[in-house]
Amino acid sequence: QYPQSAIDALEAVVNEAEKIANSPDALQFMVDRSVEDLNAAVRKFKLFFYIIDIIRFALVYIIIKQ
Repeated sequence: QYPQSAIDALEAVVNEAEKIANSPDALQFMVDRSVEDLNAAVRKFKLFFYIIDIIRFALVYIIIKQ
């Protein structure tokens, strides 16, 4: 039940990281940057769902309080 846009964004970063990881010409700074980008994408993906959960809990709270 993840939005396709969130999945696509994460997959794009994963695909780029795989290309760099599999490239015999990749330099260390490229690998380091790829790891940073991948970690940032995963954090963003998780944060998105954390925010969605907060909104859900807030809506349930509002509904119960009425």
